[in-house]
This record gives sequence, C-alpha cells and structure tokens, in this order.
Amino acid sequence: MTATEFEATILNVEPDRMRTLLAEAGAEHVVDRLQRRYVYDIPGRPGAWVRLRDTGTDVTLGVKEIHSDATDGVTETETTVGDFDVTNALLGKIGYQPKAYQENRRSSWALGGAAVEIDEWP
Repeated sequence: MTATEFEATILNVEPDRMRTLLAEAGAEHVVDRLQRRYVYDIPGRPGAWVRLRDTGTDVTLGVKEIHSDATDGVTETETTVGDFDVTNALLGKIGYQPKAYQENRRSSWALGGAAVEIDEWP
C-alpha cells in the first residue's frame, strides 16, 4: 500500500511527563514495545531507501521515497513479511546490505483520531 504520512516530530520531550499528559487528556494507551529496523540504500536512487522493520507486533518491508519538501512529499510502499531475520538474510542474498541498524522503544497512544508515538532511543 502506498500512503501519504503526515508526521510531526517534537524533540527533547520527557517521555514520562508526555504519558501523564496524554492520559490526563483522555488518550487511550495502545501498547509499549521494542522496535528494530534495518535501512538499506537503493543504488542509483538518492532520496529513496528500503526499510525492514519489526514493530513488536508486525514485520514490514517497505520503500520510502522523498519527492519534495512538501507536507505530502514522502511516499511509503510497504507490505507485511513473515520474519525479520529471514527477510534480512533474503535481502543480503540479492545484494542488499544494511547501512544501519536501529532499535527504539515506542509507546503508542490514540487521541482524537491521531496516533501519538513516544519514541525513546538508546
């Protein structure tokens, strides 16, 4: 599925304080989980990359493409895959080596039809 994602990032927040504020505002706590991801360059395609992500509930493989700096300037095409490690090995067999591996903890909330994600990075 190709989707347009509207995302705002707020840096240097206090995660515990944000969780308290969300709860006080009536937000629904959805889940806390560890996320893992590999990112792979696509040769000859600056501004586009492959991402293999384990969200703690699903494993997805996708391509993100930056088309412009506009609000809708990034597209993502992704699908669910079966296994994080096996998919990484499969990508390696066709020549894709990860340029980065990342882990973070994510706390997911729902408020007024919006998804609110609090990410904590090591």
